[in-house]
Amino acid sequence: MENKAVAAVAGAVGAAGGIVVGLFLRQPEVNKLKKRVRKLERKADGLEATVEKQNVEIANLIVQYQSLKLGQVFKKAKLDGEIRDALAMQYAAVDYISMLIGTIQGERQMSQDDVRFYKVFGKYVDGKDSSDDNLEAICSYARERHAYEISHHLPCDTRSAFKDLREQAERQKRESSTPKLPFGKRHSETNADTREAGRN
Repeated sequence: MENKAVAAVAGAVGAAGGIVVGLFLRQPEVNKLKKRVRKLERKADGLEATVEKQNVEIANLIVQYQSLKLGQVFKKAKLDGEIRDALAMQYAAVDYISMLIGTIQGERQMSQDDVRFYKVFGKYVDGKDSSDDNLEAICSYARERHAYEISHHLPCDTRSAFKDLREQAERQKRESSTPKLPFGKRHSETNADTREAGRN
């Protein structure tokens, strides 16, 4: 099954993959991630609908898998592989969004494995590397982090990821609309300075 929904989600966030990623990001790099959040949030409704459609496709595959008899070993194995691959790519996309938001908020420091995943996922969604090796690296990261969920065919909670995305975008809007004050001054002090300047 093609991962069109995942590619759509990843394509919107993945352009940030060009950022030089380290264990800590400088403010200019964080600003680029914030810009990516804003772009993704504008497309969130359509992307969420696309992901929900893919969830139905995965659910249908699971029904087919469960209906197979024990003797249909090869067909079960093929369906199992398709389901696991589709779920791994969904979990990878959600992990990418979580990594994006967590890094912006300063709540997450990327490990070396995170950095590698960030880079290979970025190459995939940018269309720079869709090789089997790169896809395997992406799926391997997701399978390691979500081994139980994927092996038991448990659906990925994409709704929470989109909810977090919208909340992050809203925080950024509030931050951008808040006037920046001179260093060390409170609003009351700034207002007093303005009144004093008006009298003079």
